[in-house]
Amino acid sequence: MASILSLALIPAGVANAQTVQAAFAKGGRVSVVYDGGMSGTLTVQDRRNGAQLQLGGINLNLAGSRQIPISGGYHAEVVYDGSTVRGTDALTSNSDVFTGGTSTFYGTRSGEVCDIVDNFGHQFRATCSLTRFEYEQDDSGPGSRTVMRLAAVATSAVDLVEQDRINQQAQLAAQRQREAEQAMAAQEEAAFQAMLASRPAASRSQTTALEQAIAQDSQSWLFNRFDPGSVNSVVVMPASNDGLVTVRGNYSFNGGAPGWVEARLQAGVVQCVVYWDFQDSCRPVMSAPAPRDQASGETSTAYQSQREAEQEFYRRQTEEEIANTYNRRNNIYNSPE
Repeated sequence: MASILSLALIPAGVANAQTVQAAFAKGGRVSVVYDGGMSGTLTVQDRRNGAQLQLGGINLNLAGSRQIPISGGYHAEVVYDGSTVRGTDALTSNSDVFTGGTSTFYGTRSGEVCDIVDNFGHQFRATCSLTRFEYEQDDSGPGSRTVMRLAAVATSAVDLVEQDRINQQAQLAAQRQREAEQAMAAQEEAAFQAMLASRPAASRSQTTALEQAIAQDSQSWLFNRFDPGSVNSVVVMPASNDGLVTVRGNYSFNGGAPGWVEARLQAGVVQCVVYWDFQDSCRPVMSAPAPRDQASGETSTAYQSQREAEQEFYRRQTEEEIANTYNRRNNIYNSPE
C-alpha cells in the first residue's frame, strides 16, 4: 500500500503537495480526482432448458452459464471531509454487453480505507488515498452476475480549506483594488469639479450658441429628447493650441435626466460637440451616430424614416420653446437692477 507520507507518490497534478498531504492526514477537507480503468466478468446463467439470450453480437445458450469479459474506463471525483467521504464516479465500457454509467456515493473513511454506499444501494470497501482509489464490486441480479475491479490513480488534488482561504484573500484584494480605484476616481472627479468651479463663466452669446447647438443637434438623437431651457453652469475651459474656444455646460434631457456637453467655438460659431455619453471625438452638430443594421452594416432604413419624421416635429417644437425661453431671459437681462 502506498504511503500518504511520501511526497514522491503525490501525482504531478497536485498543487502545494505538502499542504494537501498534511490536510488529508489530519482529516481535513480535500478533493481528489482519479482516473483509471475497470475490468471484470459478466456471468449469465439460466436453468431453463433450451433458453437462448442474445447479448450484443453473442448468442448464449442459457442452459448453463457463460462468462463474458468486460473492461472500460473509470473516473471518480471524491471529497474527503474528516471521517466522511462523498463523490461521483463514471464507468465507460468497451463491450456491447455492459453499458457503464454514472453514480453518486457516500460513506466513511478511516486512514486509507473507505466504506461506501452508492445511490443504487451497492456497498463496497475501497482503498482510498491521495494516490489511488480501488475497490471490487460484485453485483448479482436475476440470471446474471457482474464482478468488477475498479482501479484509478489520482490526477489532481486540492485542499479545499486552503483553496477557500486563497479565494477569500483574492476576493479581499480585489475589493481593496476596487475601493482604491473608486477613491482615485472620486479624487479626480473632485479635482475636476474644483477646476470647473474656478473657470470663468461663459458669455451670454457663448451660452446661447451652446444651447442652440444642442437644440439643433438633438434633432438627430434617436432616443433622448433635449429639455429646452435646461442649459446651465456654462464655463470657458482652458485654452487649446488651435485657437478655438471650448465651453462646457450642463443640460437635461427626457424630462430632467442630467448630462453635460462641451462645444468648440471659432469666432463664436460652434464647430463641434462632445457629449457625456459619447466622449470619443468632437463631432459636428447634427451628426449623431446612426444605428447600423447588424446583418448588412448599413444605416437602418426604418431609422432614417423615423428620424426624418421626428426631425420635423421636434424642430418646430424645440424652436418655439427656445424662442419662449430666450424671450424670458431677455426680459430678465434687460430688466432694471
